[in-house]
Formats: sequence, C-alpha cells, structure tokens
Amino acid sequence: MTFVVACSALFAGSAMGTQVVLTAPVTITPTTTAISPTLGGPAVPLAQAEIIVSGTTLTVTGRHTIQSLTLLGGARVTHPARVETNYAPGDLVRGMYLIVTGDVTIGAGGLIDVDGQGFDGSSG
Repeated sequence: MTFVVACSALFAGSAMGTQVVLTAPVTITPTTTAISPTLGGPAVPLAQAEIIVSGTTLTVTGRHTIQSLTLLGGARVTHPARVETNYAPGDLVRGMYLIVTGDVTIGAGGLIDVDGQGFDGSSG
C-alpha cells in the first residue's frame, strides 16, 4: 500500500486558492479536475482548491495536487480499498497520491484514514 501526503513550503502562498467547503461525502477520482462545494457554488480546479472537510468523508483515488487541506471534527480523508490507477506504462498509483502545496491542518476529531485499504502482502 502506498499513501503519500506531500507538503511543500516552496509553493505555499505562491498562488491564490479558493476555499471549497465539504459537508457531505465527496469522491475525487483519477479523472477529476475540479471540485464543487457541497452547499453549492462554482467548481474550483483541484490545483487551486483550499479544501475544508467538516463532519464528512473525502475519498481520493489517484494522483492529485491541491492548495491546502483542513480536516475539522468528524472529517475523514481516505481512499477505496485495493485500487490502482495506471497513468502510463510504469506510472502506477496504488490508492491515493495527494500533493498539498500549502498547509495541512487536522483538527480534533479529524483524520487521514487508510487502515485496511491496502493490498495483501503478496500483491507486491
């Protein structure tokens, strides 16, 4: 199982992001390029999204870059069990590969949870 959350201060603050508040379950698939606030509003390109998850689950599959991630009480970020994304020959992502160019904030009761979502040990 591979789970990566990369934070880079190099890019922090280099571009203005747009807050996207999620209060109901949302899934980002390998082909997702934008995300919409669950209470309405225009879609925001993922690379510009400052995602705030409150009391719900954000499921991410594949490789994505976002501006920032804030998990409030009851918020959970995960990926589906035993999922692979082939982007090109030799470019395989198992589960989630999430690059956060700004801050990651996990409040009380928030979590990044990939427990039991990986492949069996004999899978490579």
